[in-house]
Amino acid sequence: MFKIHKALSLCLPIALIFTSSCKDTATDKDKDKKDTTKTVQKEKEVVIPIDQKATTLAALISGLPVEDTTGFGSVAKMPVVKQQMDFLNKGWTGLDAKYLAPMRKWRDAEIADMNKEGNTLFYPFSGPDFLNAYNIFPNCDNFLMFGLEGVGHMPNDFGKKNEQYVTAYMGDIRNALEDVMARNYFITSYMGSDLYRRSQGVAPIINVFMARTGNKVISINKVFLDKDGKPTLKPLDDKKENVEVYGLAIQFINKDRKKPQTLYYFGTDVEDSKMKKKQNLENFIRSFPNKVGYLKSASYILFNPNFLTIKKLVMEETKAVLQDDTGVRFKDYMESGKWKVQLYGGYARPVADFGGYTYQPELAAEFKKDSLVKKLGFPYGYHWKEVQKVSVLVARRK
Repeated sequence: MFKIHKALSLCLPIALIFTSSCKDTATDKDKDKKDTTKTVQKEKEVVIPIDQKATTLAALISGLPVEDTTGFGSVAKMPVVKQQMDFLNKGWTGLDAKYLAPMRKWRDAEIADMNKEGNTLFYPFSGPDFLNAYNIFPNCDNFLMFGLEGVGHMPNDFGKKNEQYVTAYMGDIRNALEDVMARNYFITSYMGSDLYRRSQGVAPIINVFMARTGNKVISINKVFLDKDGKPTLKPLDDKKENVEVYGLAIQFINKDRKKPQTLYYFGTDVEDSKMKKKQNLENFIRSFPNKVGYLKSASYILFNPNFLTIKKLVMEETKAVLQDDTGVRFKDYMESGKWKVQLYGGYARPVADFGGYTYQPELAAEFKKDSLVKKLGFPYGYHWKEVQKVSVLVARRK
């Protein structure tokens, strides 16, 4: 013990100097630490405001438990809410097990490069199918979706509606979702009749998919485009619709993400003769960087020579495309010389609803080269009953 004390006594002057120096340094470090802590606290304090009313309405119509029923008390207690919950819970369980979960597993293994932050998903002929768009591409910043179905609206006064209205409104939604629950795609003619009674368009269905994929609404608006394609947002109940093109814009955030995302849906005809008057829409599409394309159950529309504008946007503006055989013809990718295409699944003649012109002999021949084709293993598109006939193409720009 004596030796230790002696050593300490010998070192005391130096230790005092060192301690004094360390004290100053420690004070500086503590100050820096406090400053850093303040910065971290400030970052943590950044809360993205949720539109609670819109989020609650989306939860109610999608049959999910509601966190805050402020303004919805009477509606939340109606028997139809329980009916909606039972229908959608049962349907969603089957839908996820048969379609969505296998697709997510395949997505992570095969197209992780397409599902990245900073990308924009370009999904022509989507209708309200935010379900598949988000299931396969949950990390995209923006979703550009198009269909013939109108935008529709979400009632601001839903909490004040009588039971007859609420029951009918939710019944329309269940009817519109029946085909999706069974086949994972919409039949446009069936869906249209259900959605044009009270909602006048696709907004409720998109909101159901928003809620069911774990998203909350930050804002929901109509979006109008000026002549250059620059967007302007207006309230969803804005009545000024006497323009060639307007759409739906929903900003939302997922519980698993820190950054908001935005969905744009335009209910409009994109046939070439109509697109001549919609240069602003084309400009709007082209304004987004890092686009990936998605075409699913697209009725072989791009086989039609009257839709060259949209086909050109897919082939010129995207860096990769995920599609089934109803999208761009396989031979068009090959003839351009700019794409490398990976095939999944198998190929069969298109279902009887479509004409013989939709058969692709070049694609059939390519599928016979077994060494080049990868397995898929889940139902997809129009051949939803026969997995061995499902064909998926992933085209990446060389």
